[in-house]
Amino acid sequence: MLFISLQNGLPNFKVGFSKAMSCGWIKVTRQGKDSFVTRKVDSISDMVQEHLRHIQAGSTFEVDEGQKQEYRKRKLLQEM
Repeated sequence: MLFISLQNGLPNFKVGFSKAMSCGWIKVTRQGKDSFVTRKVDSISDMVQEHLRHIQAGSTFEVDEGQKQEYRKRKLLQEM
């Protein structure tokens, strides 16, 4: 029930939730009709956020072109 209320209240919930699942940060446990979302790791290292901070600071040598292309597809980067 909490899962459904989170999904309805946040506009980008599905994108963030699926990325967290694919990175192995969270898991969904189903008990009957209820679904529970719990952490699988104590702390996370969000490499996308780190890469975007490096790009914003101008030190793009740590981010390869393939990653930049992926971020453009996800509309996290924009050519100017």
